[in-house]
Amino acid sequence: MTSSRIRVTSSGSDAEQDAADPLRLLPAYGDHLHLTPAGYKVPANAVPSHIFH
Repeated sequence: MTSSRIRVTSSGSDAEQDAADPLRLLPAYGDHLHLTPAGYKVPANAVPSHIFH
């Protein structure tokens, strides 16, 4: 039997951060501490769903 485990570490912070100020989130994704619903979708969308099938 073979195993097809996949180990993935993902951080959506690169996609969510403001390029002009990397220590801040883009306003559409939240404030300095809390993500908006759109902010939660960014890292979720960064993971290809086909790896779960």
